[in-house]
Amino acid sequence: MRARWEALHAALDRSVRSLQAEQAFQQARQHPALARFDQPFEVVEYLASKGGDLDEKDRLLGVLVTLVQRREHHELVSGLLWLGLWPGLDAVYRRRQRNFRGQPEELIAELADVFTSIIERLDLEVVHRVAATLVRSTARDLIDRRRRAAAGAARAVYQPTFDPAPPRASPDEL
Repeated sequence: MRARWEALHAALDRSVRSLQAEQAFQQARQHPALARFDQPFEVVEYLASKGGDLDEKDRLLGVLVTLVQRREHHELVSGLLWLGLWPGLDAVYRRRQRNFRGQPEELIAELADVFTSIIERLDLEVVHRVAATLVRSTARDLIDRRRRAAAGAARAVYQPTFDPAPPRASPDEL
């Protein structure tokens, strides 16, 4: 199960190190928050590193979220967000594995869907810490989806049959 998750990480890593990513990043560097980085993987290393200026990391994450929401360099910036927050997303993945036994693709697909939708709808005007909001909201929404799915399955199992029209007796039976 873990192998598929690691394969996603490797694919994202390759995508931000590609020539296409490098070209997109050179254009994205027009933004002041990205200007100090020469290569896209440097952004990932900075965000994923322990320590550092949390306010600066938060501003950088806010810029990346804004670029995704504007569809500017979408593929590259999405990959940077994923990889920059990988340690937190990996922790979410590990905690949720037990709920998806034997269904690794489902967990990865749900996690990706939840994380992506949170990025798309994130209101940076009300968020205090972008990284914490993205990771914690992903964890919370995964749990909520699983609960709703379980509740839906329970309702599907218990479907009382109700026949609104009782059988009519024939005149011979009366």
